[in-house]
Amino acid sequence: MELKNVRILLIEDNPGDVRLIREIINEEKDSLWDVQVAATLAAGLECLASGGVNVILLDLALPDSIGLDTFHKIQCQAPSIPVIMLTVSNDEEMATRAIREGAQDYLVKGQFDRHLLARSILYSLERKSLSMDKELLIAKQRELLDDIKTLKRLLPICAHCKKIRDDQGYWHEVEVFIQSHTNTTFTHGICPKCAAAMFPD
Repeated sequence: MELKNVRILLIEDNPGDVRLIREIINEEKDSLWDVQVAATLAAGLECLASGGVNVILLDLALPDSIGLDTFHKIQCQAPSIPVIMLTVSNDEEMATRAIREGAQDYLVKGQFDRHLLARSILYSLERKSLSMDKELLIAKQRELLDDIKTLKRLLPICAHCKKIRDDQGYWHEVEVFIQSHTNTTFTHGICPKCAAAMFPD
């Protein structure tokens, strides 16, 4: 299992835990993992605002935030970045709740090595990517349903020029109206009947 060029944001205020995690990450001399450390939630949010973070290792007990509220604030600012909870053994229930609410995984402090950390990061990245793809697909489906609803309603159309009146009372060419309410793109051609009438020879 290999993870290259992964930028990790470690939000942890305990110097001993920070040192231990750094040691785990640096076990391989050619490791390309980049670790940025923030000791408070506020500092972590500032790091996220700068961009470039691939995964977050988050302690739920920080000087300026404790419990699930810590995760919720991180998730609110960076919904597309996977979050792995760092917990002590007696906080596993809270970490499990965080997973139900969107965190990707949790690791118990002092009970993981580089292999387990790498696996957690890899799976978290993959699951988050699949989740984002699913959300994008759902959004597109909703957009298509909205388009269908638009086209299924009664449309006032001029009996002479065939323009359609919108909800604000403006009249539009059929192509313009459909293009503005759906993802449809028109291509133009000439049907055989019109071609015969336009070019009798």
